[in-house]
Amino acid sequence: MPEPVTYGQLRTVLTRLGFREQRRATGIGLEHAESNTLFLFRPYHDLDAVKPPEVENVRAVLDARGLLPADAFDGQLTKAPA
Repeated sequence: MPEPVTYGQLRTVLTRLGFREQRRATGIGLEHAESNTLFLFRPYHDLDAVKPPEVENVRAVLDARGLLPADAFDGQLTKAPA
């Protein structure tokens, strides 16, 4: 997994998978309705580094739900613009 991962990179990967972003003053939700998957984040800006445990959680959940294998997730992060 590339380090550090920005919120913009992570959002790009998730939106390519069909997640929809909802922003509020208190945080950000990225939801994939078809798989009933929701990720909640603090109100990151695009260039903010996401904490590694949050990135690992996204990676594990996407893999477990069959949305994106873990190794493919790593590859997608390197393709996503920073």
